[in-house]
Amino acid sequence: MKKLLSLAILFMLLFTACSEDAETLVNTTEDTELADTECDSCELAELVEHAAIHMNGTEFVAIVADSMGSDTIDAQHTKYVVEIQNKVDSTYTGNIVVTVDEAGDYIFFGDKAIKILQLDATGEIVAYEDHQHVDQDGIEVTFVYELEAGSHMFQLGPGPSVDSTYSIVFEHMEHDHEHDEDEEDHDDEEEDHDEDEH
Repeated sequence: MKKLLSLAILFMLLFTACSEDAETLVNTTEDTELADTECDSCELAELVEHAAIHMNGTEFVAIVADSMGSDTIDAQHTKYVVEIQNKVDSTYTGNIVVTVDEAGDYIFFGDKAIKILQLDATGEIVAYEDHQHVDQDGIEVTFVYELEAGSHMFQLGPGPSVDSTYSIVFEHMEHDHEHDEDEEDHDDEEEDHDEDEH
């Protein structure tokens, strides 16, 4: 009888310990997932803040998005003002070519609610890695694609029928985005130095 009672107590202790370990594992997993989500949000906010410097700047490159994808964008950290030429069913849609030197995840920023879609060799839409409506600092949408080094066809649109001009910026997500701010500070110092000389 004493042996049975001891076994019962041992079983209860083991069951309680396993339950506590399982609960700890669940809580740890939930905390990790929440932390990952918060980190992703922080990273996106930093990327948007950085891209907004270019999006809201006065310098830009003007290009055309047509049915053939005649114009190419290949400079990161650069604002491209795109004039979409094709109007189909009361909406504007046009193609451009995006060229990158290295493989990786690239994020595209749009100043208005327009779709930025990658096309494969047959003209089918390629699934994006991520897409967000941000509405922050002059940036309305973001799209993330995993690209191989080389040239890729992208479709801009459909967009609102009342507008055919959009601004976009794209960047490699794995690159350091802090150097541009240092360069801007350096440029400001040079401007102040020039003003002092005059």
